[in-house]
Amino acid sequence: MTLRKKLLFASIGIITFFMLLIMVIAGMITSKIHSIYEREQVTKQINQTRNLIKNEIENLNQLNLDYAAWVDTSKFIQEKNSEYIESNFTEETFEQNRIDQVIFLNQKGQFVYSSRLNATTGDLAENVAEPDWLDLYHLKKPLSPDEKISGVIQTSEGITLISAHPILNSHYEGPSNGTLIFTRKFDQELISEIGDTIELKLSLFQSIPKELNALKLKNLGEDDLYIHELNDTEIAGYSTLSDLLGNKISYVEVKSERTIYKNGRLLVLLNLVSLLVLVTVICTVIYYTFDKIFASRIIRLKQSVIGVRSCKKLGGRVGEHGEDEIGDLANQINEMLDALETYSEKWKQRANYDSLTNLPNREFLTQLIADEMTKEENFSVFFMDLDGFKDVNDTYGHETGDKLLQVVSERLKNVVRSGDAVSRLGGDEFVLLIKKASDQQIIIDLAERIVKVVSEPFHINGSVISVSASIGIATYPQHGADYRSLVKNADEAMYKAKKNGKNNYYVLK
Repeated sequence: MTLRKKLLFASIGIITFFMLLIMVIAGMITSKIHSIYEREQVTKQINQTRNLIKNEIENLNQLNLDYAAWVDTSKFIQEKNSEYIESNFTEETFEQNRIDQVIFLNQKGQFVYSSRLNATTGDLAENVAEPDWLDLYHLKKPLSPDEKISGVIQTSEGITLISAHPILNSHYEGPSNGTLIFTRKFDQELISEIGDTIELKLSLFQSIPKELNALKLKNLGEDDLYIHELNDTEIAGYSTLSDLLGNKISYVEVKSERTIYKNGRLLVLLNLVSLLVLVTVICTVIYYTFDKIFASRIIRLKQSVIGVRSCKKLGGRVGEHGEDEIGDLANQINEMLDALETYSEKWKQRANYDSLTNLPNREFLTQLIADEMTKEENFSVFFMDLDGFKDVNDTYGHETGDKLLQVVSERLKNVVRSGDAVSRLGGDEFVLLIKKASDQQIIIDLAERIVKVVSEPFHINGSVISVSASIGIATYPQHGADYRSLVKNADEAMYKAKKNGKNNYYVLK
């Protein structure tokens, strides 16, 4: 064998050895990056799931509050009139709002009334017996006006979401006339629906599966999580659910496919084979191919991922990385970031806007008014209530009532000026933020237009419906230096408008 051949074979062998060594190291680094990214992804998914469960509880809280802060509910506690139950707690009400049980307690915490929906038959059972978990979770304790209880409990029916609110007047003021309790069954069907919103497979179980580390799951704290690689195709995260007493009563499992892991392993295998083939042809081509086509692109992709993660915003993307498997991996990362950004926007929309009318909700209105106060300019708050709305619900049903609220919202948006804001507090109550309100005549003209357009007939579902508006008007800073006092004074002005015959407005002096 000639020296040239020996040198060639030696060069090929040495370079092949180091290239293989570099390939192994690069594969280990890539696998580590994939594992870290997978675990970060699962952690985010578990936190998303926790937040959605909290949102479900908050949704039940808001629904409860709508009934608890109502004068009719206070009257029911005192008079126990059956018409209130028949009008407000029908089978349809339970099914549409996914309520499992409603319980009324008086001021002393004594059991007054309860109705329960049979999930199997769909029948509504009234005057059911007092459940034993009221004593177990100390729910008979009278609540102060600013107090509430919400969370998860364990009942004989399984895991249940619960919300307890003091029964107040329509201004959310005391004294409390008792306690109103709503429950919602938290079963596999509900957790699956929550998973569908973020395109994940969620499971709820009370006993630990045999294939998992029971000791680690049992030692999980309320804010801890446990991540387990089920196999080469799936990875799962686990979190605990604790009841009102702090006892662990269930576990939530979040499963996701190991797409990054599978693609990364495939990339390593393909490039290893390519490297061995190319080394037998020419060493320089192998080195150039490895450095230019594989290693440098992986590093750029890694740096792009680190850059996106370091900016702590969902708007960043890793950019284009070719049309092969590495490019597919980059595209999948971008698609995942797109999905997270879309979900974030949807959640921001749900947090700031009323789901029925798409108007700013109470929280967003609070921020709008706070921002307006920083400008040190006069502005007015219109507190509007629909006259006769309850009759519409009773006569035509809640679906027609909801449609009426949507049409009223559109009319209000068409009446106000550009830059003004229309919001819905809940029920048939609307608050309008009218900016630059130093000219009282402009305010009066706007109030008269609103009263006029709301009093015009509505054609909904084949019926002609007529309602009217009573409006109370308060101006900053004369009638309040903060959101609470300003809206409260406008609300009181609205009641004066109602006392003056409804279908009109009252401007505070």
